[in-house]
This record gives sequence, structure tokens and C-alpha cells, in this order.
Amino acid sequence: MKKIKIISLIVLVFFNINFVSAQLPDSLKNAKPYISLNEALANPDSVIILDLLNSEIEEIPAEIGNLKNVRIMYLYDNKIKAIPPEIGNLEFLQELYLDRNQITELPKEIGRLKNLTILSISHNNLNSLPKEISTLISLKSLILNDNNISYIPQTIGDIASLNVLDLTNNKLTELDENIGNCVFLEELKLSNNNLTTLPKSIKYLQILNKLSVDENQLVELTPQIGNLKNLVSLSVYGNKITVIPPEIGNAKNLEEIILQGNPIFSIPSEISKLHQLKYLDLSNTHIKKEDMKKIQGYNPSAIIVFPF
Repeated sequence: MKKIKIISLIVLVFFNINFVSAQLPDSLKNAKPYISLNEALANPDSVIILDLLNSEIEEIPAEIGNLKNVRIMYLYDNKIKAIPPEIGNLEFLQELYLDRNQITELPKEIGRLKNLTILSISHNNLNSLPKEISTLISLKSLILNDNNISYIPQTIGDIASLNVLDLTNNKLTELDENIGNCVFLEELKLSNNNLTTLPKSIKYLQILNKLSVDENQLVELTPQIGNLKNLVSLSVYGNKITVIPPEIGNAKNLEEIILQGNPIFSIPSEISKLHQLKYLDLSNTHIKKEDMKKIQGYNPSAIIVFPF
């Protein structure tokens, strides 16, 4: 098992380095990845890529702020508990990976990273986010799954550049209406939280193509879902939804709908408008056996999984 893990880590590092190389400007593609923190701190102006994957690091020193030219930082799979405020000095930083550590909070100075496009901090102990995160004007991917986050600041709506937001496996009870300002959002992942409803402003996410809200406490599927003209995948399994709004028929690009494990008794005929639909999961719902033929008739070419 240990041998397999080591091989997997080597492959992951190799993939990361090559992926980064493809993303960097031509002048930086041959940059040497630094895999030693001490060596990096001894040569601060030379560090473009800092790769400290699985290095047993418990503390990031304030001197990290001296790496003025760093573009990519891999700090995941360590034992880091805190990020020093000096992280805000890294004005050219584009990607920051802090996954699988023990971080409880982010410093407000992280909002100074104006060139940051990816912030990944999954599998930590975060309870909240600093409101200054709204000033990350270049951020495209914000990965926060598997934390203890109970609320997202209203300022999340100020990150207009955001494409991907992953909040899977947290403790959210509501999502602020300002999420509707993230008009370039393409993927929104909210599964395994405690949400009882979705904000009405979700209707403004016109280029959203994937929405996952599995294993929450949703009692209804908001009619605004019909405004999502580019939605391809909708997954809401394991909730308490009893009625599917007829407006779902307006989400013309839907190809996949997962309704498994909801106490749904019927499907609106408007679903017949979804000519792109390929898969509909109705397993473990309350759909009656005598309604199966009618529902299949709405979308004859789609694969439909019934509860029988």
C-alpha cells in the first residue's frame, strides 16, 4: 500500500509540473520547481514554482513573503495550521494549493493577491472566509470542499471572475443572494451541506452548466432553475423535494437530472421540452408504477431510472 501511495504521489507531482509548464509564459516554462523550503528561502528571487507536496511542514515562515516572483505554490498534504499574513506580498502568485492541511482561517492579506486565479484549500478546518476574499479580482476557481464552513460572506458576489465554486461537505445553512452576481460561474457544487433552499438570484447565473446540491435539506426546487439556459447537469439527490416545478422545462440544455432519494410523486409534463435530456434518475422516489409509461413518453430517447 505504501509503495502504491509513493508511486501515486510521484505521478501527481509529474502531472502538476507539466500542467503548470503549459500554463506559464514561454519565458518561465523552464523554471526549476523548488522542492525544498530552505533552498527556496535561500534563493527567493529565483523561485517560480514552489512544490512542497507531502513535506511534513507544520509552519510556513513569514519569510515566504520574500518569494516575490513565485507563480505557483503547492503546499498540500502537510500539517500546516496557519498561513502568515506575508502571503499577501506575493503579487505575482497565480495558483495556491493548500489542500489537506489543518488550516482554521485565512489571513485577510490574502485579498492582496490580485493575480491569483486558483485558490484550493479543501480538506482543512476552515470555519469561514475573510471578507477580503472579494478583492481577488482574477480568481476563477475557489475550491473549499471538506471544511467546516457555516457561512460565506456577502462579498462572495464581488468575485465577478469566478468560474468554479466548490463548497461540498461543509456546514452551510444558506447561500447569500449575492451569489447571483457571479455571472461567469460555470460550476457550483453545494452537496453535503444543510441548505433548505437555493437563493432566487441563482437565475442570474446564465452560463452555469453544472449544479450539484446533493444530500442537503432542500424542500423545494426553486422555479428559477428554469432560467439557467446553459445548465447541462442538475443533481439534487437525497433531499426532501416533493414537487418539481414546471419551469424546469425552460432549462433547454439539460442532459442529466438526478432526483434520486427525494419524496417526489410526479414529474411535470414540461420536462418533454428538454430535447437534450439523456439521463433522468428517479430511483428511490415515490413515483407510482402506473406513471412510468407516461413519464418515459415525455422523453422517449432518454434513459430513465425508475424506483421499480
